[in-house]
Amino acid sequence: MEVRTTVQNFVHDMTAHHISSDTRIRVIIDDPQFRRESRRDDTLSLPSITPTDQRQLLNDFPVEYDPQASDELIASYRAH
Repeated sequence: MEVRTTVQNFVHDMTAHHISSDTRIRVIIDDPQFRRESRRDDTLSLPSITPTDQRQLLNDFPVEYDPQASDELIASYRAH
């Protein structure tokens, strides 16, 4: 279960969800200031693609489902 709340509302929200006091929880602090600083170097640059090129790539996918193709993809994924 995921509960999004603030420090100010934490006790109220935990009580409202009837979570027992011995339940283990994980707390993730989602502070925009920390996120900005930690993500500066993690900028992901994606290549630009035109809608026409994107449509062409999607149209090149096979129409019929091929279970063996899925097996091949799964096997190559597990090899990495």
